[in-house]
Amino acid sequence: MPQISNPTATEDLTDEVAAIDTVVDAIKAVTDNLPNSGALTNLDASVAGRLGAIAGIDRGSIALSQGQSSISATVSSVTTTRSLLNNLGWTVSSESLGRDDMWMKLVLANATTVTASRYGSDYAISLSYELVEYGS
Repeated sequence: MPQISNPTATEDLTDEVAAIDTVVDAIKAVTDNLPNSGALTNLDASVAGRLGAIAGIDRGSIALSQGQSSISATVSSVTTTRSLLNNLGWTVSSESLGRDDMWMKLVLANATTVTASRYGSDYAISLSYELVEYGS
């Protein structure tokens, strides 16, 4: 295997780059010819088996009016163990929020309910969500 030196700033790096290319090509030649089995294949099959294809996506927003600390929204029924709830962001009715007004969360409470809650309640806030259900 070619040795790679420690070049100084003034040296030409052509030989070092060529040596690296040779090593990379040798590694690629070996890995390209590995059988289609082993840990990575098993990992891919495991992930695919758990997640499968996306069965459905439900997007929406939940509005909390001034003075409201939590509210629930009804969504299409999902299997909670195969679902992922994403917070897509929020908008607010004021530019001067207190720290408590920015502590918000979304929870998939059950198969048909997404709950939005917050610590403060000084301003009206709208939280956007995405609920992704994966196939079996």
